[in-house]
Amino acid sequence: MIELTSGQTDLNKWCGLVEDKLSLAIRKVQENKEGFRENFTDWLELNYHVYAAFEREALRIAKVRKHYSAYTIMGVISHETIITENDSEFKISHDFIPDNVRLFRLFHPEYKTLFSIKKQPTTVRGKSIDPDEKAVSGV
Repeated sequence: MIELTSGQTDLNKWCGLVEDKLSLAIRKVQENKEGFRENFTDWLELNYHVYAAFEREALRIAKVRKHYSAYTIMGVISHETIITENDSEFKISHDFIPDNVRLFRLFHPEYKTLFSIKKQPTTVRGKSIDPDEKAVSGV
């Protein structure tokens, strides 16, 4: 894997180098760490397939709805996984659903209103990354 600095973005496009989606997601989380759980990058490395499924379903929903529940999407992913995989014990921790929403917003700022953000002012990680504002109170 190639380590990238933010100043290398144009050079990479010029040279045709493409950062894989997981590395890009981790970099986005690290650049906006005030809005994520401290251990979200660890979770993401082990569960990127969950985020990818969340992103795919959220984009499908965004075509027909202006607002939707991230918890419902994760419930559908869990349900479908259990049905399609024999003896699956697949579970999604609700703790990381808000972080998936924050990451989705970083990748898709055009859908920033698809999911609600609830204010939790007592936590450091209770900040949400809004594409228009660096950090705002959130989930």
